Amino acid sequence: MSSAHVFSPVPADLPLQNPDGAAESSLDAAEVVRMMAHELRQPLSTIESIAYYLNLVLPRADAGAREQLSRLQGLVDQSNWILSNGVRCVEVSTAARELVDFEEIISEALSRRPPEVVVEARLVGSLPHVLLDPGQGRDLVGGLLSLLAKGATDAAPIRVVTQHGAGRIVLEMSSPGRTPGHAVGASLSLESARQSVHANGGTLEYLTDTNGAKISISFPVFGNDA
Repeated sequence: MSSAHVFSPVPADLPLQNPDGAAESSLDAAEVVRMMAHELRQPLSTIESIAYYLNLVLPRADAGAREQLSRLQGLVDQSNWILSNGVRCVEVSTAARELVDFEEIISEALSRRPPEVVVEARLVGSLPHVLLDPGQGRDLVGGLLSLLAKGATDAAPIRVVTQHGAGRIVLEMSSPGRTPGHAVGASLSLESARQSVHANGGTLEYLTDTNGAKISISFPVFGNDA
């Protein structure tokens, strides 16, 4: 049994609506999200500092305490990831698109991944350029890598493949044996990706089945986006 979700470009400039149908003008939702993220990162940073200190002073033999400390650090990392995705969701309504080499952006995002995230990449090379916001492109690929890396192991690396056909560049990212869709923050991560892809004129498909999860993103080759 599998499930798939396909997202196509939609207008990104629709105003927020009140229940009575009037356009909302008294509240900037994007600014509220940014402020909340900024304020929440401060206590998270303090918790992270406390965890670092405890890691230095706790006896090495206290395995139980160290396990709880590791869980605490994981929760901090998870919270920061959720906040980052939330901010991205409200910041990608407009995109500063320019002609770019999408594979170059993919390669840069892969080079920035944590060393524990194992990737098997198969890029075509010398692909036609696409219109894309470079910063949003890097965040998009990096964010999806983080999502698919949930539970990644050396035995089953994340697969990253590019293809070219029918006037489109396609990026496929898959995590064999893992379906991260139920991980905390996964829905927000996918929504962030959807918003970014839409803002740049592309489509996104997320497929899960018993074999794992696969995300396919496609953008029209420059000159074929009509």
